[in-house]
Amino acid sequence: MYRFDLGVLAAWGRFFGLLGHRPLAFIGYVVFFIAIRIATALMILLAGIATCCVGFVLLALPYVGAVILLPVEVWFRGLGPDFLRQLGAEWSITPVDAPSPTPPGAGT
Repeated sequence: MYRFDLGVLAAWGRFFGLLGHRPLAFIGYVVFFIAIRIATALMILLAGIATCCVGFVLLALPYVGAVILLPVEVWFRGLGPDFLRQLGAEWSITPVDAPSPTPPGAGT
């Protein structure tokens, strides 16, 4: 929707077309995503227990808990666009063919 400025129905139509062509890739992504979520929850549980429940108290504080878990949530949010990028350049939300900037003095 973002890259091609599409409406909801047009975007769902493009997505279902891709889903029909690559169903195993999407099933694998969903299984991987669920497994990583479970592993993350177990790691948080173990960290809370290892700190004698002080970690749970820190996570219960609204601001502190959000700051501690922010890198994890950002990583999970990036999984979807990263997965779609693997299916082709047209599914990337960033331009793929943009030249990388050359640092000054690197060409000499």
